[in-house]
Amino acid sequence: DKVRKGPVQQTTSVVGRIVGREGGVIAARTAGPVDEIRVHVGDRVKKGDILAVLDTDVLRAQQQQQRVALLLAKQKLARLEKLRATSSAAFQRALYDDRVQEVARALADLRLAELALKNSRIVAPFDGVVTKRHTDAGAYLPVGGQVVTLINDRNLELEVDVPADRIGGLLPGAKVGFETASGHKYVGTVRAVVPEQ
Repeated sequence: DKVRKGPVQQTTSVVGRIVGREGGVIAARTAGPVDEIRVHVGDRVKKGDILAVLDTDVLRAQQQQQRVALLLAKQKLARLEKLRATSSAAFQRALYDDRVQEVARALADLRLAELALKNSRIVAPFDGVVTKRHTDAGAYLPVGGQVVTLINDRNLELEVDVPADRIGGLLPGAKVGFETASGHKYVGTVRAVVPEQ
């Protein structure tokens, strides 16, 4: 036969696994007792659906407390502003600056209390399926406490451990055929080649 020059194709069988590109433990952003869990394992949820609700009694009280603190700080500042406007000898610049800072701090504390109240509703950050529940009604969740594990099973990719001597042709964008355990054949596109020790 004549010698021909051309690309060489080698086929190697490797075992892989289908994984979700989005998934993980959904955690509480604020602390509090769990009032209600609205999902069960196997439930399909949409982004923004409420997964769990924390008891809001304490959070509402804290929000009201911060509103009152802000109102008092504004009143104190307003009295000093009147003294400043009339060029009163009783006006103290240092005290005025302190009152301005008190208002800013009280406003920030109110925003934090409002954010904690908003975060008492733990919502799904993406569409997916609940694969595990980590808590129940009545439990106390700290900040970062695990609520559920959620996997987006509509946005999947194939993860394969390929020996180093076989990755030469695996460049991002390359087409690769694969077959599931049930015998269905598909063609995928290489997204990335990631080295691992």
